[in-house]
Amino acid sequence: MTFTDLRRTEPQSYWATIASRRQFGALLVSTSPGRFKGRHRLLDGNFANVKCPRLSHRIDYVDDRVTMSVPRSCLGRPRWVRVDLANFMFRGETEADFQEITDNPHSAGTQGRLTRRLYRAAG
Repeated sequence: MTFTDLRRTEPQSYWATIASRRQFGALLVSTSPGRFKGRHRLLDGNFANVKCPRLSHRIDYVDDRVTMSVPRSCLGRPRWVRVDLANFMFRGETEADFQEITDNPHSAGTQGRLTRRLYRAAG
């Protein structure tokens, strides 16, 4: 994901929904004050954690970029996947002034959609 002015301020979540013929899941990267490098989790279709030793992410505040990498082996080595991306930011000190701000790179709205099928490289 590429942003215009990525900042270390409010808690944020970067979300990649991943679908294949046999599986559905998501990769979640979360940041918060004191933890702006972020933490990641791979979730299955029931939102249970999936072990994936080579799962990684990188947040580059200089280049305004968030990179998330999921090895196909952690997804059951599907021939293709479809992906949807979203960003959530949360702000407010109390329940009365709490705000959730949602964005996605697929449309001008808050709700995205899955990409076309992305096939693995031949080899």
